[in-house]
Amino acid sequence: MHGMTRTSIRWFSSLAASLVMLFGTTAAMAHEFWLMPDRFSSPVGSSVRMRMFVGEQFSGELVGFYSTLIASAHHYTAGRDIDLTATAPEAAAADFAVTLREPGTHLLAIDTHSSQIDLEAGRFYAYLHDEGLDYVNQARGAAGRTATPGRERYRRNLKSLITAIAPGAAVPGSGAADTTYARVTGQRLEIVPQSDPQLLVAGQDVAVQVLWEGKPLPNALLKFWHRRGSQSVLIRVVTDAQGKAAYTPPFTGTWMASVVHMIPVTNVPNVDWDSYWANLTFSLPNR
Repeated sequence: MHGMTRTSIRWFSSLAASLVMLFGTTAAMAHEFWLMPDRFSSPVGSSVRMRMFVGEQFSGELVGFYSTLIASAHHYTAGRDIDLTATAPEAAAADFAVTLREPGTHLLAIDTHSSQIDLEAGRFYAYLHDEGLDYVNQARGAAGRTATPGRERYRRNLKSLITAIAPGAAVPGSGAADTTYARVTGQRLEIVPQSDPQLLVAGQDVAVQVLWEGKPLPNALLKFWHRRGSQSVLIRVVTDAQGKAAYTPPFTGTWMASVVHMIPVTNVPNVDWDSYWANLTFSLPNR
C-alpha cells in the first residue's frame, strides 16, 4: 500500500458498539455523518434517492434534508455543476432525488451549517485522540486548559460517488476521459480520490488525497469503514506530506472514508475550536 505512515484494522460488532456508547470506553461522541444513495449505479435517465445518516461504526440514524441544515449542495458531472442548495425544503425531508442525465460518474457534494457542542474535558481529550487530533490536546495543555470543557463548533463536508450506466455498457464506470471522481469541489475540507474506485478490481489500492482549503493536509487520520451485517471493519491510515493515503480494501461493496481537521477560534464567545468533518461514500464493484 502506498502513501501510508500508519495503518491498522479494527472490527466492531453491534454489541461492542453498544457497550462503547453505554460506558464511554472510547470516544463515543465522535459521530460520523455521511451521504448515501439508495444504489451506487443506475441506468442513464433514472433517479437515485439520496439520504444522510449520523452514527458510529458505519451504522446510524436518518438525518433530514432541510434548508437550515444545508449550507451548500451540488451535483457534478463531467460537463455540469448543478446547484441543489435551493431545493432543500424548510421542513425536513427524509431524502431527495438526483436524476442521472449523463453516463459516467456523478459526484454529490453537501456542506452543512455549523453546530456547536461543549464536552467535558476527559471526553474531549479522548475524542481528540481517537480522531488523530492530538495537536489540539497538546495546545490545550500548553495553554493550561486541559481540565476545561472542549467548546467546539463543527461542520460537515460530504461527498458521494454514483455511476450512471450507459445503454449497452459492458462494465459500469466513468471511462478514462471522465475525471469527475477527482473533482475538487472547493469544500473547506475534502477527500479526493486519486483514481476512480468504481473501476477498480479486487486487490487494487484505493488512493485518496485530503485537501484543507485546497492544499494537501499531511498527518491527517483517515478512517475507511465497511459494514458487513452486524459487524463493521475500520482501517486507519495517516496521510503523507502530500496529503495522500491508500489502502487495499479486503471486501468489495460500500465503503466510507472520513477525516476530521480542527483549528483554533479567536474572538468568538463560547467557542474555542472549529472542526470540519469530511466524508466520502463509494462502492467497489464485485468483478
